[in-house]
Order: sequence, then C-alpha cells, then structure tokens
Amino acid sequence: MYQDISAKQHYWRQQSLNRAGSEPSQWVTGAPNTSLPTSSLGADIECGTDAFSRLRKQFHELAQQWEEEVALESSSSVMLQSYPYLRIIGLGPQAIPLILDQMKQGGLHWGAAMSAITGEDPATGTDNLRDATKAWLDWAEHEGLTFA
Repeated sequence: MYQDISAKQHYWRQQSLNRAGSEPSQWVTGAPNTSLPTSSLGADIECGTDAFSRLRKQFHELAQQWEEEVALESSSSVMLQSYPYLRIIGLGPQAIPLILDQMKQGGLHWGAAMSAITGEDPATGTDNLRDATKAWLDWAEHEGLTFA
C-alpha cells in the first residue's frame, strides 16, 4: 500500500490521532515499510480496561455472527464480504491482537481483515490457509505485536 516509510508512518500516526489523540512517541518503526503501535491494542485501548472488555465482547460477538453466517459457505469472496466481517475490519488497529488470537487458535480467513487494517500482506505467495496464517503470525511476532 505504501512504498515510502515516511508516508506509512504518517498513515499510522493519523490513524492513532484520529482514534485517540495520541502522541507520536507511542509509535515505533518496525521492519522497512512498517510502522505499528507500540501497545498491543493500538494507541487508544489498554488491556484490562473496561474499554478493552467492551471491544473484546464486540469483537467476539461479531466473529461468532460471521462464523455462523458463513459456516456452510464455500465461496471466500462471500465469506469476506459478510457484514460482521466488515464491521470487524471497521474496528481498526485495536482489533489486531484479537484477530491474531483468532488466527493463533486456527480461526477462519482472517488474513483479509489484517491486510485491510494494516495495509500489509505477508501471506502473499502462500498456497493455503495454514501457510497464510503462519505468515501473519510470524509477521506479528516480527513486529512485536502481542495477542489478546
């Protein structure tokens, strides 16, 4: 999505400022072309808070709705255009650890949500869901992201 690291840093900083009014000191640059929040939930929600509990509850409700909605669906395009899935993407960067947790547990197709939120795609070139999930989990570890 962004080839210039400064443009990408600006994008993530703006995402943070738009959500929480946070300062750039809360951000860290990872590998080339990546810039992510230093906290595990983005700049605006900390683990153990009421806000985090509400986010986790909302995420799990949407994830359950999505799984129920697409349980018998074979088309990945239909799965990824489901309203609950799109709402999960709409939760933004603070949903990343929750999505990673689902990926770690062997959840469904979460890579598209991760790509939509982060602008990254470490799973490019993988042949199956297992390899794509591993690529995302490796990427998260490399970026220093934690799981929910």
